[in-house]
Amino acid sequence: MLKYSVISLLLLNIWMGNLPAQTPNYHWATQKYADRNSDFGFDSDDQFVVDAQGSSYLLQRIVDQIQYADTTLFADPEAGAYALAKYDAAGQFQWARTLVGLDEDGVESRWGYLNSLIVDPAGNILISGEYDTPQFFTGMGDPVQNPCPEEFCKALFVLTYSPGGQLLKVEQHYAFGAPPDAEYYGGADSPVLNIDARGQRHLVCNLYGDTLVWNGQKQYYGSQNYQLLLTRSQSTGKLEKIGAIHYDNGGFYPLKLIPQADGSVLLFGEADEETTLSDAHGFSYTTGPLIEGSSLEDIYLVIKYNAQGQVLWIRELHGEYAEAQLVGDSKGHTYLMGYFEIFLRWKQQILRAGEDEYGGFLFRLNEQGEIVWQKIYADAAIDVTLAAQVASVSLDGGLLAPLVILAPEGEPSTTFEGRTVQAVWDGYTSAIGHYNLHGTLDTFVTLPAAGEGVFFVTNLRYDPNGRIYGLFQTAEVDTLKVGVYTFPVVEYTSEILACFTLSNLPPGFTAPKATTKVEKTIENLRIIRIYPNPADNQLTVEWVPQATGVEMLWSDAQGKVLQRFQLEPYAQQHTLNVAQWPAGWYTLEWRGGGKRESLSVMKK
Repeated sequence: MLKYSVISLLLLNIWMGNLPAQTPNYHWATQKYADRNSDFGFDSDDQFVVDAQGSSYLLQRIVDQIQYADTTLFADPEAGAYALAKYDAAGQFQWARTLVGLDEDGVESRWGYLNSLIVDPAGNILISGEYDTPQFFTGMGDPVQNPCPEEFCKALFVLTYSPGGQLLKVEQHYAFGAPPDAEYYGGADSPVLNIDARGQRHLVCNLYGDTLVWNGQKQYYGSQNYQLLLTRSQSTGKLEKIGAIHYDNGGFYPLKLIPQADGSVLLFGEADEETTLSDAHGFSYTTGPLIEGSSLEDIYLVIKYNAQGQVLWIRELHGEYAEAQLVGDSKGHTYLMGYFEIFLRWKQQILRAGEDEYGGFLFRLNEQGEIVWQKIYADAAIDVTLAAQVASVSLDGGLLAPLVILAPEGEPSTTFEGRTVQAVWDGYTSAIGHYNLHGTLDTFVTLPAAGEGVFFVTNLRYDPNGRIYGLFQTAEVDTLKVGVYTFPVVEYTSEILACFTLSNLPPGFTAPKATTKVEKTIENLRIIRIYPNPADNQLTVEWVPQATGVEMLWSDAQGKVLQRFQLEPYAQQHTLNVAQWPAGWYTLEWRGGGKRESLSVMKK
C-alpha cells in the first residue's frame, strides 16, 4: 500500500495555464457525491466515456453509497458494487443503474470486476466483466444466473444497454475443468472489450480451464493450462476465436484492447517475470528477469496481432513501482504513459535510473511498436492511478492528458517544458496538456488553487465537435469555483463532471460553435432513434435533449391523433405501450427546440 499512498499524493494535482488566453470556457458543470470522500472517491477501474451526442457515461465502484443529482445508489460495504450513470449533452443527470453480485438468497456478495465500458456506433453502452457469485444483478429486471457448473467458477459477460438505460442483451461465457497438471481449478477471467470502426466487437480474456462454453456451445477443449484468447464478432453478432497465446512459468493480465483500421489489434497488459508466451504460428517470447535486488518491479507488455490473430511483435516495459497505460485510436496513433521510481527499462534497455526518484514517461509508438519520441520527466507525470483510461487521443492524433507537476521541496515553482509553473498546493500543480504528433506540448493550462486546497483533473474526453469533458476532484477545500459555478465540497473531496472548450485550440482542432444553451450546441440533431421498429408491445423514442421541452403526437394512417404527450425540458426518452394498437402504420410528429420532425412506425 505504500506504493499507492505515495503515488496518489504525487499525482494529486495539475491543470495548465502559462500560454496566453488558454482559459477553459466551461459550458456546464455538475457535482457528484460519493461515500469515500476521505479517500479520493476513485478506483483504478473506474471508467468514463462520451458518445457522439455529447452524453457522458460513468462506471464507478460503490463502497457504501453514491449520489447523482437526486438519485442515491447504495451498496453493502463488505460486497461493493458498481454504478453506471448517464448525463446528457447539457450536463443533466438522466439515469443510473447498480450492478452487483448476489448469493443464492439474493443478498449482496463479493463478486468480481467490470473491465470495459464502451459506446458502440449505434449509441448503445457495452460493459464487459466477470463474476463468481450465484447471481448477478444488472440494474434492472431479474438477476442473471451464473451458468458455471463448478463452485467458484467465474462467468464472463457482456451487457448491452440502450442510451435510455434499458438492458438490451446479456451474453455469458465460461470455462471449467483443468488439465491434469494444472496448479488450481479452471475458469476464465479478465474479459477486456473494445469495438472497431465497423462496429465489430473484439474481446480478449484469460482461459485456465480445459473446457470453454462460448455463445452457449462447447467450442474448445484445451491441452495447455493457461491461454490468452482473442475473439471477434461475426456477422451474426456471435464471437469467434481468431487467436490464442499460450503462456508458461508466469502469467499475463490484459488491461486494454485497441482494434486498428486494418484489422490488426493492439493488446496491453501486465506480465510476470520470465513468462514465456507462444502461439500456434511459431511465435515465442520470454519476458525479462527482474533487476537484481528489485522486488517491486512491474512489467507491462504491448502485443500486436494481425487480422488473422497471429502475434506480430511484443514490446516490454519494466519499472520500479511503475504504473502504465496504453492509449490509442484506430488510425495508429498510440501512446504509452505512466510513472516509475528509480529506473525504467524498455525492451531490456535502461532509459532512466536514479536514487529514490519518481519520474513520469510518455512514449509515442509507431506501427512496429518502436518509440517515435519520448518524454521522461523527473518532476512530472501523467496521472494513470485513478482511472482505467485518463487520457485521450485528440482529433488531430495528438494526446490530451492530465498532468501532475512537482516543484522541488521548499521551492514555490519549477520549470516544465520550458515554462515556469507555480506550485499550487503542497508543492504540486495540476494541469491539462496537449502533445502534438511531433512531441511538442502545444497546449498547457494549469488549474488554479481552490481555496486552501487543490482542484485537479483525472479524466479527459472529446466529442466530435471538439468539446472537452473532464472529471475533476478537490482536496482540502470547503467551496469550489469552476468558471461561474460554485459547489460546496463534502468532507475531504468531491467529484465534478464538466464540459468546456479552450479559448486557443492547438492546430488541427475544430473550434466548436458550442454555447451554454443546449439548443445552439446541437441545433441540427433531433431524434436519435425509435425502437423497435416494427414494434410489438411497446416502443421507445430517444432524442437529443432540448431546453424548451418536447411535444409528441401519435396519429394513425388516416391522420387521426391517438395520443399527445408534453415532455419536460432536457428529457430525452419516452416509452409508449402500443400493445392494444391494431397492426399497421403510425406517424410520430415530434416538436422541440423550434424544430419539427415526422417519422413512421409499423405496429406488428
